[in-house]
Amino acid sequence: MTLMFNRLVPAALVALSAMVSPRVSFAEALAIGAESPDPAVHDIRRYDIYVADQETSDSNLYRLPTSEIAAANFSSANGGQEHFNSASLGSKGIWTSGLQQIIYHARIDENRFSRYTTLNSSTGLGDLTWNYQFGSHVSGQIGGYYKRSLASFAETRFLGHDLLATTAGFGLGRYQLGPRWAVYGGFNNSTNKHSAAVIQYDNSHGKTVNAGVEYATDVNNTIGWEYAYADRRYSNLILFNGTQFDRSFRETINQLVLKYALSDKTSMQAHAGYLKHYYPATSLGAFSGNIWRVSLHWLATEKIQVVADGWRELRATLFAQSDHFLAKGVSLTPVWNPSEKIKLSLALANDNQNFIGLDSSVLTFAARTDKVRSQQLNLQYQATTALVLEASYRDEQRRSNQALFQFDDRLAKIGLTFTF
Repeated sequence: MTLMFNRLVPAALVALSAMVSPRVSFAEALAIGAESPDPAVHDIRRYDIYVADQETSDSNLYRLPTSEIAAANFSSANGGQEHFNSASLGSKGIWTSGLQQIIYHARIDENRFSRYTTLNSSTGLGDLTWNYQFGSHVSGQIGGYYKRSLASFAETRFLGHDLLATTAGFGLGRYQLGPRWAVYGGFNNSTNKHSAAVIQYDNSHGKTVNAGVEYATDVNNTIGWEYAYADRRYSNLILFNGTQFDRSFRETINQLVLKYALSDKTSMQAHAGYLKHYYPATSLGAFSGNIWRVSLHWLATEKIQVVADGWRELRATLFAQSDHFLAKGVSLTPVWNPSEKIKLSLALANDNQNFIGLDSSVLTFAARTDKVRSQQLNLQYQATTALVLEASYRDEQRRSNQALFQFDDRLAKIGLTFTF
């Protein structure tokens, strides 16, 4: 960590000395840019540098199975309780000129573990987005991002040091045909790469494109149709049922998209459609069926809002995207702002997951089904315009018909961020 800051702090201070920071905060600058791009009033140059430190306590870092028999497969882990620290140096900025807006964020983290020191690592992220608008008809986004993080033990089941690097570029475009009709489209091109040689068979590259049309019934309500196509490919074959197999897959989605204001305080966003997921190399693991998600936003008072979600979606684990599952669940998230400085939220979720992927366990066990319940309490305290305290506590329970994937975990975090 010392070596990293010896390299980064001088460069950061030089950059900071060359930057002029207006009196508005970064959050206020974002809001102003989003609300009105009038060049005569809201041209903004805002750059911030910040440092942060976070302490994390994890009762089951490796997400070890609760079953003693299954846990024997991970005897080398010697338990999963851990405490670790993450020190960060970052910068974020916004630049607006007329109808154009550019936003960036960059951060480097040094992670140090108390018990499992082999997991010590340098991680980070960076993203750049151009929000563009030409006249009153054309608008959209172009950008890219990079993230390097420790891979999830719950998903890879690999207990060694493995960093996942995700790189992506994206673009969105919207054309307003008239006061009510609009068409839009976009693309995303992403790559996932693992640092651990034994997990690199999960390296993949994917492309997604979508297009849609939208009709506004009034200022607050819209209805539309959207089509999306995804193509994800793996550079390495796996051994499946005694033969080499290519897990590359394709997906198509046709769906209706709805935004509707039920009242001044309640709004709904929903999409529902039909998804087809298939592997060109085999019919095994294919899925065709309906998917949907409904989200209700209720502003109970000026200081309390509640978000309720329900879904039936096909998903994939982030680090092993061939392991797809049909997720059916609900969540409830009340948010309370007792003052301008304090924000409290509670997230409750229940998710049933039926796996359809090409996991090797399919050959020896019944199809995997998991039930995941989680409760998370979050606190944010804005001590000053420069200093923010954040704390959270999460309790998660995963139950599965395959003992190897069952675990309980309690995760507590507390962190400080200081912006220069």
